[in-house]
Amino acid sequence: MEKKRSNRSIPDIPERARWEIAAGIASSLPGMYYSLFHPVVGKGYDHLEEEIWQQLAREAGDVARTYGFPVGSAGEVAAAVSEIASIFFGPRYGTEVIDLSSESAVIIVKHCPFLKNAHQPGMNTESLFHGCMAFSVLAIHQINPQFSVRFVRSVCMGDRTCELKIAPREIIEREISR
Repeated sequence: MEKKRSNRSIPDIPERARWEIAAGIASSLPGMYYSLFHPVVGKGYDHLEEEIWQQLAREAGDVARTYGFPVGSAGEVAAAVSEIASIFFGPRYGTEVIDLSSESAVIIVKHCPFLKNAHQPGMNTESLFHGCMAFSVLAIHQINPQFSVRFVRSVCMGDRTCELKIAPREIIEREISR
């Protein structure tokens, strides 16, 4: 018996649509994994999930170096991590980068595809926050180790918006230790 082939092929699907489909599926994975594996693994699940987010952050550093993203100032680092996150998480991930000075910038997350799936049964947004933080902190370090990030606001933790401050590592460490 001969298999029936579709008259459509991957090149027939617009690139943007393929990106949206792939990113939509990828952004639903944390919720699916959490609801399936957290009850079985228990508290150790969060550590395992953070390892996955950290591996993505290492990939972000590779992308920044491979494609020559400028990363000399806080604004450039913020723009690089925002663009790379959009590549990884799809066109529905949207940010605004505000350059405050050569040493400080803010990323405001306007649209997060992970939140769409955060209210699945058994899912909690706190787990998303920890994954996002694991990704963001290491991605910034991988992109330019002189800079770090501080979460000022987070929708996952009950705020109305997400706001991440990018600044030299010593400034962020001082702010966090206050």
